[in-house]
Amino acid sequence: TTTKNISVTLQPTLKMCQNSCSSSIEPPASFSMNRYDTRNLVACHNDAVSCTDATGDVTTSATWTEGGGNPVSLGGSSPKTLTADNVGTESIQATYSGNTVTRSVTVTCTDSPCQRDPRSQSLCQKDNFTVTDNCGQIQNCTGEKTCDYNWKEVAP
Repeated sequence: TTTKNISVTLQPTLKMCQNSCSSSIEPPASFSMNRYDTRNLVACHNDAVSCTDATGDVTTSATWTEGGGNPVSLGGSSPKTLTADNVGTESIQATYSGNTVTRSVTVTCTDSPCQRDPRSQSLCQKDNFTVTDNCGQIQNCTGEKTCDYNWKEVAP
C-alpha cells in the first residue's frame, strides 16, 4: 500500500452570527422577528463552516447595510444590534474583504394587550372594552371577573 498525503487549504468565509462567532447560532437566509425585539449580530471571517469558531470577529471592520425601508434598523458597533421596528420585510448585509452575507428579516406583530389592561381584572366576563395593541390594531376584550347577575331576595 502506498500512502498519499493530501493537503486541504480552507478559505476563510464570512458568516453572520448571533451574539458571538462561537455561539452556534447562525440566522437562516430568511428569518422572522416580533416587532420591538432585538438581536445582537456579529460578522465572522474564519475557516469554520458555521458559527463555531471564536476567532475572526470582524464586526467593526465589516460594512453593514440595510435595505433602506423601515422594518428593521441596525445600531451599535460590536455587536451590531438589529431592531425590529415596523411590520414588513427588509434585507440586511455585512460585507468584508469582498465577501457579502445577506439576510432577509420579516417583522411580524403579535400582541395580547387584554390581559395587561387593568380593566380585564375589574370588569365582569360579560363586559366588553377595546384597547389598541402594540401593533396599532384595536383589540376587543372582555372582563375576567365572574359576576353573579342573579337577583336574590334577602329578608329585611
